[in-house]
Amino acid sequence: MRICTARCSRCLNCVSQCFFNAISTASHDLVIDEALCTDCGMCRDSCPMDAISDEMHDDPVETAEQRGICLYLTATAGRLSEGSLEVLGAGLRLKEHNRQRLTAFLLGEYVHEAAEEAIRCGADEVWMAEHSRLTPYAVDLHAGLVTDWLKELGPSIVLSGDRSLERSVMGYAAVRLHTGLCADCIQAAIDPQHEGLVVTRTAFGGQLMADIHIPRHRPQMATLKEGAFRPPPVYQPSGGLIVNRTDDISGLNSVYELLESRKIERLRNDFANAQIIVAVGRGIGCAEQLDSVYELADLLDARIGATRAVVESGWLDVTHQIGQSGTIVRPQLYIACGISGALQHTIGMDQADRVIAINSDRDAPIFQYADYGIVGDVRQVLPRLSERIRERRAARSRNGMD
Repeated sequence: MRICTARCSRCLNCVSQCFFNAISTASHDLVIDEALCTDCGMCRDSCPMDAISDEMHDDPVETAEQRGICLYLTATAGRLSEGSLEVLGAGLRLKEHNRQRLTAFLLGEYVHEAAEEAIRCGADEVWMAEHSRLTPYAVDLHAGLVTDWLKELGPSIVLSGDRSLERSVMGYAAVRLHTGLCADCIQAAIDPQHEGLVVTRTAFGGQLMADIHIPRHRPQMATLKEGAFRPPPVYQPSGGLIVNRTDDISGLNSVYELLESRKIERLRNDFANAQIIVAVGRGIGCAEQLDSVYELADLLDARIGATRAVVESGWLDVTHQIGQSGTIVRPQLYIACGISGALQHTIGMDQADRVIAINSDRDAPIFQYADYGIVGDVRQVLPRLSERIRERRAARSRNGMD
């Protein structure tokens, strides 16, 4: 945003409307601080003199002017988060196609060990800033540093995970770099014809998959849905370089102040390391039928998943949701109980090693993903399946087998 001083009457309406304290009144002329401004447009809409307008942007840069892949990663207790490992894996696969330098960004209180981990995973370079002020709550500090570093490096591709901090930082950086951001991507590749990034995400409420090409604007930016990508397959020294940029934080201050921190105990369905998942759809009929699902899950030491319809009906908590608006999983065995197989759900489980589908409709789309299919009423099949498992285990026990 920019202010036309010739039109400005200094009514200060814009100052009162700016939630980010981005408009300075220290001098006679009002000034907008680009580091704080989010281009939300509230100041422009409140100006009675039409003195505030969208900043005129330069034409998009040509592809040849920017090269390299940058990754914004996050860490917890000195280790890269699971989502960041997946982002690193995606970046390495893109690098195989375009041979560009792979640079990772890490900001936080204790990130040096995570930076070394990123190097072992194959990053060519890690830029890190390690400081107590760089908590996950200081989104503006993270965003400011990342934006400055991206301007300095000039990459063609920027990727991150899709958690709240990463989404906020990437959105801020996209605005400041005058480019776009594609969120919740489940695939990322290099277009062989134009050598540019092409990402895939669901569209129209999950009814179809859309391939999105970004032919001109650079950098091409995307957040990757956690669980959709595989971490680097091999950990080995790569001779990469760690660059300490902690001094870049000097002079920067966050507008956020942490007044209190509370740890909230919350039960979550941990899908990260789940080997077996028993997932339930609306085909079970009602919440009371979940008892047979719990029984089977207990026998198999499995996690319980659900479709969006089950969660919205209140039968299970949202932490159980698998699919487009839930979690993407990759278990060894996935048992789909009363699930029709809509695209919104199947994009969250189609990477399972083995799929068993139980549905009364023999034409249900879920059978297209199944290695084994059982056509029948799930309310009758599940108790018989659990009974059969107990019988087999009892027989093995009698024969002295584990």
